[in-house]
Amino acid sequence: ADGLLWIATQGGGVARFDGRRITLFGREAGLPSLFITCLGEDEEGYLVAGTAMHGLHRLRNERFEPAWVPEDRDAQRIHSVQRAADGALYVGTTRGLYRLMDKAASLISAPERSVFTITASKDSLWLGTDSGLYAFRTGSTGVMQRIKAVPLVALNAVTRDSQGSIWMG
Repeated sequence: ADGLLWIATQGGGVARFDGRRITLFGREAGLPSLFITCLGEDEEGYLVAGTAMHGLHRLRNERFEPAWVPEDRDAQRIHSVQRAADGALYVGTTRGLYRLMDKAASLISAPERSVFTITASKDSLWLGTDSGLYAFRTGSTGVMQRIKAVPLVALNAVTRDSQGSIWMG
């Protein structure tokens, strides 16, 4: 951790607070859009910003550069990012869940689900989607498994507490 507070804004780009001042990163810093949907850290430790319609961008040397901009327009709408224990960066999009590793991206989810939020545990991901809660074992080539005890509702937040319980809403 760099000790800084990073803020994704909806209309102002990315903001960085160092404890005394706020620095804004917008179009002049390489962002194609000021509507930032999520922030995370890639496999190399760089800050990544998901955008509403322009894919994923990485901050390197105080400038954002494209990290992953898929051809599929639905996949360009990034909702969430999560680095997992297997070293991969998992990206939740309107098209589904993608795994980014070694500069290659692969679509994981089937059937298509918008993945709004991703929470990592030791060897799994918990996914809040437009149709309930799903789990995925990291490092596998399997599909997302729906947790049938959870109703088929949109979940915008999923987290784990210190005892391992899953909280969602």
